[in-house]
Amino acid sequence: MNNVDNDDDFDNLYKSINNVCVMMNERRYELIDAFIPSLDVESVKKFYDENRECRDKIYLIFQYIDVTLPKRKKDELLTKQPINNKKKFIVIWNHESVVYDIKKSVGITVIIKRCEEYNIKNLIIIYRTKITYIANNMINNYRTQEYKIQNFFEEDFYMDLTEHKEYFIPHVLCAKKKKEEILKDYNITEDQLPQLKLVTDPMCKFYGFKKGDLVKIVRELVTFSTYTMRDGRVKNLLDLNYRVVV
Repeated sequence: MNNVDNDDDFDNLYKSINNVCVMMNERRYELIDAFIPSLDVESVKKFYDENRECRDKIYLIFQYIDVTLPKRKKDELLTKQPINNKKKFIVIWNHESVVYDIKKSVGITVIIKRCEEYNIKNLIIIYRTKITYIANNMINNYRTQEYKIQNFFEEDFYMDLTEHKEYFIPHVLCAKKKKEEILKDYNITEDQLPQLKLVTDPMCKFYGFKKGDLVKIVRELVTFSTYTMRDGRVKNLLDLNYRVVV
């Protein structure tokens, strides 16, 4: 790799690290640990120069921000809050598509061991190239063992989606109680709600939604929540900003 290629490769890597953090912040997760103490450009460049062919050494760990807890002081670490490993995510970069020895399944085993080391079941794997059929099957096997695994390509994070306001609309995951209230208030069943397609909607992948989740799309438009019938009765309108993931 010449210097120009190295510069482009580093730029892409650094963008992906920053924009993964943006995505996790949108999911209400905060960074609590990483492969190096600081993610400033100089520190990451130094690591890159020393480990150019070792993207699999790169990892980030996030913890869910519980908005019900008192707001932290500026210099107070997130680890001061109660730790709940079910609300932690680890993001691991993979240098190339996971290469497997069919008998040993080396690639995924190393990644899962990293998860076990931190006792985290929520995992995001960042690939540089297309994932193999065998790799995908192995990952699906671990999904049946209570692991929550998402796959992304590194190029998915070469730009910050949240900066493109014409395409990006914030989505908020609603609590189960809110979902019950919506169904009761409008006297409808879940299949009568507007829908988001888990497989095809890019926002579902960006936010990590799952089937059955109730999501509110945060729009700037002002909408009316009620309407008055001719006889004077006031009826509630279904807020079309709510969607159920199917």
